Amino acid sequence: MPSGEPVSEQVLVALETVLDAILTPTYYTKVRKVVRFEEDALRSVATPMIAVVPEGSSYDDQSAQNVGEFSDDMDIRLLLILNNASDSAKKLLRFERDAKTALLADVTLGGIAIKTSILSASHTLPDERQSLAYTELRIRVRYRTS
Repeated sequence: MPSGEPVSEQVLVALETVLDAILTPTYYTKVRKVVRFEEDALRSVATPMIAVVPEGSSYDDQSAQNVGEFSDDMDIRLLLILNNASDSAKKLLRFERDAKTALLADVTLGGIAIKTSILSASHTLPDERQSLAYTELRIRVRYRTS
């Protein structure tokens, strides 16, 4: 009978903890809120904020053959959200750098993951009528399942 949290849930909790530690003066940005993306998670936006959006997992049977361990890769989208302002582009670049620095400081997420990789980053700069600006980071976390 299984017991405890699934490893994928432990990975998400560890990731949220790492991102929640983005604070000034160590970083340019002071994150006010890290949320797991759910339908109404963005109703009350306290910026700067990070929404963690799990996108799916893939099973890696090659690792089991090579090292006797089973692992999964979880793809996760991180939305780094700020209030839109005249200097949003600069602030988004700093926020992105802060998130990357925090993620790469411990790619094992406290020993839960085998590796955390940053796959891509894209920016959305809204026009002045929109209230929020955001950067999207796509990451992949490889973790042991056995």
